[in-house]
Amino acid sequence: MTKLKTIKHDFKDGNGEVDALVHENGGGIVALTASVEASAYIGTNAGVSGDALVSGDALVSGDARVSGNAGVSGNAWVSGDARVSGDARVSGDFKVKKTPVVVTGGECVLTASETHVQIGGKVAPFSWWKTATKKQLEELEPGASKHFKAIKAAIKMIEEIQKVA
Repeated sequence: MTKLKTIKHDFKDGNGEVDALVHENGGGIVALTASVEASAYIGTNAGVSGDALVSGDALVSGDARVSGNAGVSGNAWVSGDARVSGDARVSGDFKVKKTPVVVTGGECVLTASETHVQIGGKVAPFSWWKTATKKQLEELEPGASKHFKAIKAAIKMIEEIQKVA
């Protein structure tokens, strides 16, 4: 096992220079406060800071940043100029090239990329979510059916925002 040298790095997040390491799988910068598994790929221009967690075979590349308490896991990709922050979760086979829209509150988290929406472990195109029933929502994310109208409204609003952006 190689001993990694601690460096100082400014993630341009208002915290100034913090202790960080160069991740062995990809060469990206990871703050010592963040957790990145060896199996995850962090590209040379990408960064992970705060208390963020990147696990599994997740990939963070391009100029992408993962920060705050955010998590990227499974086979998810965060690339381009995407920013995943706060309490956002990107997992499964979810692919994000631009900053995703994350809606939190209640008992579920909704994350939307350019073409897909994720609630719980379910990732599907906008079209699936637009036709999803209360029963389908409850099956994939317990408690979500209580927020059925709000989820439907959020999906419609996000889709409209994505068209303009």
